[in-house]
Amino acid sequence: MYCEKVINEFENPFHMYAQEAPTHLIKHVGGGCGDEAFVYLVIEDDMIKEVSFEVFGCATCLALTSFLCRFIENKYLLDLTELNYNYFKEEFSELEPSQNHCIDLVCALVENIRGVLS
Repeated sequence: MYCEKVINEFENPFHMYAQEAPTHLIKHVGGGCGDEAFVYLVIEDDMIKEVSFEVFGCATCLALTSFLCRFIENKYLLDLTELNYNYFKEEFSELEPSQNHCIDLVCALVENIRGVLS
């Protein structure tokens, strides 16, 4: 079953669309499930000015990616240090064990976004 937080994000996703002219496109395919996530970013002076996403997969991956985008918009890339597996596990503590692969997907997206600094 889906927890309340997943249902809320799924029913009211944050900026779920493909941007016309992002400065960066982050893509990740989940290894365990094949869910595909695209995060479109407009980054200026190391700040995420605009973010949107598309997910082709399960409701939980869509919900977690929406949560991620809601969290990171208008944040500096250096402010993303607290985003890790434990952070998402705590935020979505009611996930079923079979849904934890969605945390892996979102954490991979975060790592790729951090890679923009390199």
